[in-house]
Amino acid sequence: MQAQEVHTQQLFDKIQRPPPEKVAVVDDFVDFLESRSKEDSLIKAAEKLSEQSFQ
Repeated sequence: MQAQEVHTQQLFDKIQRPPPEKVAVVDDFVDFLESRSKEDSLIKAAEKLSEQSFQ
């Protein structure tokens, strides 16, 4: 197993330990991280597009 697969499995194992309501909090947090990542990508794309305007 590669390091990433081991880490993924360890994380999966940890998520299964707490009660369902706590797992829901983890799920919400992962959704938040995904949306933040998408927002960061959009901001970087907008910055790149506007660079020429400031040169």
